Amino acid sequence: MKAKQLIITAAAGLIATHAWAESPKMNMTTEIPTSITTPDRVETSIGTFEFFDGVPTKKSTEMAYDFLDKVNAYKALLSTIPTVSINELRRGQAAVGAKTCNQIPINTLVPEDASAFAWMHEIIEYEPAEAFGKEKLGRLASLGIEKGRPFEPDARMRQILEKAAQQGVAMSRVIAFESRKPEARVYPKRMWESPFIGNSSTFDPKGYRDLEARTTFHFTADGITPAMAAQMPEGKGSRYQTTYRDSDGKYLDGSKTYKMNMPPRVPVALFWSVVIYDPWSRCELQSVPYPSLSSQSKPAPKANADGSIDVYFGPARPRGVAKQNWIRTLPDRGFFVYIRYYGPLKAFNDKTWVPNDVELVK
Repeated sequence: MKAKQLIITAAAGLIATHAWAESPKMNMTTEIPTSITTPDRVETSIGTFEFFDGVPTKKSTEMAYDFLDKVNAYKALLSTIPTVSINELRRGQAAVGAKTCNQIPINTLVPEDASAFAWMHEIIEYEPAEAFGKEKLGRLASLGIEKGRPFEPDARMRQILEKAAQQGVAMSRVIAFESRKPEARVYPKRMWESPFIGNSSTFDPKGYRDLEARTTFHFTADGITPAMAAQMPEGKGSRYQTTYRDSDGKYLDGSKTYKMNMPPRVPVALFWSVVIYDPWSRCELQSVPYPSLSSQSKPAPKANADGSIDVYFGPARPRGVAKQNWIRTLPDRGFFVYIRYYGPLKAFNDKTWVPNDVELVK
C-alpha cells in the first residue's frame, strides 16, 4: 500500500513539474509577441548566437563583446579623424619649436594600426573633457581610453584595435573616394565634387550631422573654416572642387596623360590654382616639389586663342605643350585633382561658368 502511494505521489510530482515547465496560465498572464522573443539560436553575419531562455552562453557573450568593441573602435576612429590629425600637427610643431605649420614637414595622417588609439588617448589627456561630449567619451572609455588613466590595452583589445583601425581607414577611403551622396557632385554633367558636401563646414545643413560628409572632408584634408565651405559675398572667401576620375568615370592613373581645359575668364577676384594629390597619403603627389600651377604662376600658363587654358597631367610632358601648362605625375601612382578658387565671383557661385572634366589623351 505504501509503495503504491509513493508511486502515485511521484507521478503527481512529475505532472506538477511538467506543468510548471510550460508556465501556468494566470489571470495576469499575457502572450509575449514573437517579435520580442529571442529564439535559442540566432544566425547573424558575425556568427551564431545561442541562448538558454534568453540568456547568452559564454561563447555568445565573448562574440558579442568582441563585435561591440570592434564597432566602438572603428566608430571612434571615424569620429576622431579630424581631432587626431590636427593634434598631430600641433604636437609636431611643438616638438621642434616651430611657430607655423609650413616651417617643417609633419605627418598628420591617422595611423592604420592600433597606434591610432594611443594618439586618441594623448588627445583626451591634452584637451578638456568638454571638447568631446559624453557620448564620444563613453565610446572611448569602453576601449580603455579615459582621461587621467593610462591606456594599457591587453592582447585581446590590441588585436581588436589593430583590425578596427584597418577597417576604419578602409571605410574612410570608400566614403571619400566613392561618395554615395548625390549632392557631392557640383555639376550635373561633370565629375567635379565638393569636399564640403552640403556646403557646410559643420556638416549639418539639414539639421543633423552628416557623418559621411564629415569623413569625406577630414580624411582628404586638414584645417577648416566657414569661409571655405559657405557661399561668401562675391569676391570673398575661397571654394574648392576635386575630382578622382576622368570624363569617362575612370580613376586617374599616373601612367597616363590627361588634359583639362579651363574655360576663359575664370570667375575669381584673386586667383585660381590646380594641385594634384596622392590618393594613398592624401598629400601633394611627390612628383615635383610643388605639383601645381596657377593663374599667378611665373611664367603664367600659356592660354589658347579663346583665352582658355589647357592643363596637362602625365609622367612626361606631351610634345608641343608648354612646361608651365604641365603637372608631372608618377607612373606607378594614381592621383586626384583639386581646383582652388580664391575670391569666387557671381559666375562661379551661380554656376554659369563650369570647369571642364579631366580627359584622357588618347
